[in-house]
Amino acid sequence: MVAPSDQANPVVQQLALLFTYACLPERALCRALGAFDADAATLDRFRELCTYFVNTNGALIEAGRLTGSFDVIVAADLESLPAALVLGHENGAVVVYDAHEYWPYSYNDFRHWEIEFWSGLERALAKEATIRVTVSPPLAARLTEDYGCAFTAVPNCTPLTDVAAVDAPERRQKRSAGDELVFLYQGGFAPGRGIEHVIRAWAQVDAPARLLLRGPNNPFKAEMERLAESLDLKNRRVFFPEPVSEARLVEAAAEADIGLIPYEPNSPNNRFSCPNKLSQYFAAGLPVIANELDFVQQVIVENGLGAVVSFRDTDKLARTIERFARREAVAEMAERAQAYFRSEFNWETVSAELFANIRSCLVARKARTSEYDFSWIEAGYDMRDLALPSWPSSAIGTTVVMPRTILGQWRRVRNSLLKLALNRHTRRLARGFVSMLPRTVGSAVKAKLVLALGRLS
Repeated sequence: MVAPSDQANPVVQQLALLFTYACLPERALCRALGAFDADAATLDRFRELCTYFVNTNGALIEAGRLTGSFDVIVAADLESLPAALVLGHENGAVVVYDAHEYWPYSYNDFRHWEIEFWSGLERALAKEATIRVTVSPPLAARLTEDYGCAFTAVPNCTPLTDVAAVDAPERRQKRSAGDELVFLYQGGFAPGRGIEHVIRAWAQVDAPARLLLRGPNNPFKAEMERLAESLDLKNRRVFFPEPVSEARLVEAAAEADIGLIPYEPNSPNNRFSCPNKLSQYFAAGLPVIANELDFVQQVIVENGLGAVVSFRDTDKLARTIERFARREAVAEMAERAQAYFRSEFNWETVSAELFANIRSCLVARKARTSEYDFSWIEAGYDMRDLALPSWPSSAIGTTVVMPRTILGQWRRVRNSLLKLALNRHTRRLARGFVSMLPRTVGSAVKAKLVLALGRLS
C-alpha cells in the first residue's frame, strides 16, 4: 500500500502515527497521550480504533489504485478521510470531506485525552481536503472554529423521490377522530438518544396515544423493551415493530401521526446534529416533537412544524404528548411539514450548492477518460486482504498485558515488532515517526523502538 513517494505525504505519516500508537505498550502509550487516567479497557479500545483506521484506509487506498483514476473522491466521515486524501493527491482529484458528525464526540464515553487525540487527527486531515461539509450550520460553525478551516452545511435530507408513494392527506382522512394518535421513533437504539425518557414519560400520559419504537435489534433495544415491560407498557401502549429497510423508512413513517427525535443534547455531536429522521418524518407528513437540539429546534420552531421540549422533564414531555393527542393543530402542522420538505428540506435542494462548488473546482481540471478496472473484485479479492502487503497480518491491536518491569514491557513490544510483516517503506515511515514522539515518552523508550524497527530492515 505504501509507495516510496508516500514518505513525504503528511497523510501517510498520520497513518504511521496510528500504527505506532497501536504497537506501544501500556506505559509508553499513556505517556505519549497524556492518558494518565486510562485503564486497560480504554487503552484496548484506543488501540483497536488505531488498528481499524490503519487497516481500513490501507485497504481503501489499495482498492482505489487497483480500480483506476478519479475526478472527485468523497470521504464519508473521518474513518475514510486518509484514504481519500492519499488517492486525491495521486489523482489530482477534488476531495470532499463529508463529516456527518463531530467524530471525536461520537463515543459518549471517550476520555478527555481520546477527544484531544482524535480532534488533533481530524484537524490535521480536514485542512487537506478541497471541500468540507457537515450536517448543520451550527456544527459547521463549530468545526470551522475548532479546526481553522471552512466547513459548510448540507443537512441530512432524503430525496424527493422518497415522498412519491406517501399521500399524507388521504391517510389523515382515513383515520377517525376517535383513533389513537400514533407517535413514532424510528432509528437506532443507543445510549444518549433519550429513548428511556420517552418510555418513562409514556407511563404518565393520560390520552389515547400509542408509541412505536422501531429500529434494528441490539442489546440496548432489548434493555428498552425490558423497561417498557417493567412499566406495564409493552404491547399495550408501547410497541416495538420490526425494523424496515432503508428504502422503506419514509413509507413506514407514514403509518404514524407524529415523529419523535429524543436525542439528548449532552455533547456537541448530538446538540448540533441533523438526524436523517427529521427529513424522513417531514417527507411522510409528520409533525415532530424533538429534544432541545440547536438546529432541529430552529427548523421546527421557525416553521411551525411541531414542538421542542426537554425530554428529561418527563412530566412536561407527557403534557406535550397529551396536547398533540388532542389533535390541536396536528393536521395543519402535518401539511406544513410535507410542504416544507418538498420546497426546502429535500436532498436535491440542500445539496445544490455543494454540487455547484464541486463543478467549479473541476473547471480547470481535465476530466479522466480511462475506464475503471473492477477485475480485482471479480477475481474474488476480499477488501481485508488488500491491506496485508503493507500492514501486519496479525492484529496489531492485540491486548498487551503489562509486565512487572519496564524491561519486560520492551521485550514484549520488541518481539511483537519482529514478527510484523512490514515492507521497507512502512518501516522507514515508522522509524521516522518514532523520532517525533513527545519527549514525555523518554529517550530510552525511543531508542528501543528504533532498535526494534531497525532489526526488521
